Amino acid sequence: MGLALIFGSACAFDEQTYFPGLMALLPCTGAALLIWAGINTQTICSRAISARPLVFIGRISYSLYLWHWPLLALAQYESDGGAKIPQRILIIVIALALSIASYYFVELPIRKIKVNSYIIFGGALASAGACWLGAATIIQAHGLIFPLNSASAELIGRMNTQAVEDGKHHLRCTTKWAEGCLLGKLDSTQKQFILWGDSHAASLAVGFDEVAEKLGQTGLLLGRGGCPPLLDFEPTDRQFHNCPDIAHKLERALLDPGVKHVILAARWAYYAPATEPIASNSPRDRRLMPGDMKGSQKMFEDRLLTTVERIRRAGKLVTIIGPVPELTGALQHTLLRSAMRSRVASVTSTLEQFKARQEIVFNTLKRLSALNGVYVVYPHKSLCSETGCVAMLGKTFLYGDDNHLTYAGVHSLQHMISEVLFIQTQGLPSAVTQIH
Repeated sequence: MGLALIFGSACAFDEQTYFPGLMALLPCTGAALLIWAGINTQTICSRAISARPLVFIGRISYSLYLWHWPLLALAQYESDGGAKIPQRILIIVIALALSIASYYFVELPIRKIKVNSYIIFGGALASAGACWLGAATIIQAHGLIFPLNSASAELIGRMNTQAVEDGKHHLRCTTKWAEGCLLGKLDSTQKQFILWGDSHAASLAVGFDEVAEKLGQTGLLLGRGGCPPLLDFEPTDRQFHNCPDIAHKLERALLDPGVKHVILAARWAYYAPATEPIASNSPRDRRLMPGDMKGSQKMFEDRLLTTVERIRRAGKLVTIIGPVPELTGALQHTLLRSAMRSRVASVTSTLEQFKARQEIVFNTLKRLSALNGVYVVYPHKSLCSETGCVAMLGKTFLYGDDNHLTYAGVHSLQHMISEVLFIQTQGLPSAVTQIH
């Protein structure tokens, strides 16, 4: 039972598991059961964990615990894409060596020193006070100041300038977008279109807001970060627990006869990837069926087809905005780290990488585009060429991280957005193309 709890936790826990937390009770209880089982009788498990190598690891475990984390953190910082498997193995070897050395030359000698308990308490109190004073000083000074090289200073200046410029272009609604955010002509009570999706829809919404206002249209942004725009999606995993209520709001909005057009936008491959994320240090995908790539792909196809059919049956046009290319790393963060170390970095992905990751998405969108009243547009037609997908135009950042567009990135798609909003009044636009 104890082994089952330990190994079950090791296999089942992932990045979505709340740990430490209540889930920590499972492996801890397993360890306690293993120890308890061997108190009075010798079991196979008790004999195994009493082996000299494992006992030795137990003795140096505290030193190992102290050493391994800073080494991993340093490796993560120094390697822009995250530490690879060979690097991690080397880190483990170094951590073991340092742990053994600190155990014999620091930990054991200190244990043998006999010191008055008042001195120990006073030293601990003084150390805590010194840490508190140091932290207060750093906070008061707004952080530690280190000199920057010219490349880093210039890059930070551009980042700040663009952040100010992006800040001038924001959604004008006063409500949270999960509650429904008006776009375009705000003084109208009649909505013509709905933009539904996750954080990718939210990043594109500024562009839709500006174009809709010029066209005299009113729209509604609806969605939530990490929630795919899918109807009849009953999540089995807690990572999607707050998504169904957004779908219910969309269903209610479809009853509005004035709404003629529903636009779907999302980080599609996040939910049904054909490959792992292009950025090696990117968070793990939010697959519709966690741990099951094939199952997630099948569910994605089924649910997106069902969603489009239900919207069509409600008498609405459907436009699906294809995937925005992902980068190999967070753009500004990666460039700044490289500049601070006088290195040159690139985060652009190849067209082959992009198409391979989006294979399931492209196949599904191709099927949907054959239906009447369903249109598909592809942002990568503007953001990619045969040599790769661009992350910057000149010195302007098109991405805020490794997958979300900045205002400048959205503005580069303004022609596509204009043609999408013309669909409900002018019919099929020239921007609607198939992927080849």
